[in-house]
Amino acid sequence: MQLLLASLAALASAALYAAAVTLQALEARRAPAELHLRTSLIVFLLRRPLWVLGTALGLLGWPLQALALAFAPLALVQPLMALSVVGLLAAGHRILGEPITRRSALAVAAIVGGIAILALTVPTRGGSGTGSLLALALGGLGLVAVMPLVPRRGRPLPANALALAAGAAYVLVALATTLLDSALGRGAWWPAAAWLALSAAAAGTGGITENSAFRLAPATVVAPLIFAMETVAPALLGPVVGQRLGSSGTSLVIDLGGLVLVGLGVTLLARSRSVVALVGAAA
Repeated sequence: MQLLLASLAALASAALYAAAVTLQALEARRAPAELHLRTSLIVFLLRRPLWVLGTALGLLGWPLQALALAFAPLALVQPLMALSVVGLLAAGHRILGEPITRRSALAVAAIVGGIAILALTVPTRGGSGTGSLLALALGGLGLVAVMPLVPRRGRPLPANALALAAGAAYVLVALATTLLDSALGRGAWWPAAAWLALSAAAAGTGGITENSAFRLAPATVVAPLIFAMETVAPALLGPVVGQRLGSSGTSLVIDLGGLVLVGLGVTLLARSRSVVALVGAAA
């Protein structure tokens, strides 16, 4: 029953994220060209009801993701969240008239198949996420996430580096949310407040670097790296929060195979014209 609740919450969160990007993209595409990359663009968008609604839907997606992570492991929840990319593909087809190619259909099949494989074994979850391994992982992700924000001389960071930083920030959000759930379950309110603050800070940092990356490179370059990282990396880092893939050698191979399928599908979909048109416009 808990696994079903977690799956439904993850699916609802993915749907909200897809709807948020779609609505934001629609309004951003209507903005005057002279507002591009100017702060006045935000003022314009804040006056657009659909853009505000999209932002609100995106914010509502996070509590549902947190609920899913409270009852299911990262290795299942994050791949389920990848279905938001499938939602963007459908939205692009319906609203923008972009065709669904054979490659996109195969990518969707890979995502669904990978999720089904992971659901068969249901990787373990639990643990408080303490120890040097956790500190090392969080510290490393944090350093990569804030790297673009550190003043530097010479050539600016390339788009790939910015996308990597944004992906690291979103992975940090997933891990911090899992630790937040664990702290709430133990009644540890101060640690819970700290994990909540870290999650919010990481999300804000990721948004800045993601949008900066879209200024330097097309969505076909930036989006696949970010989507793939925030889908697969949290599952692989599960041991730092007390979770692990596979209870045996066989199940470990099965789980890794499922993650590879999901990661491959997400990467291919993130390069499709439908997803690129929406994600690039929203950014």
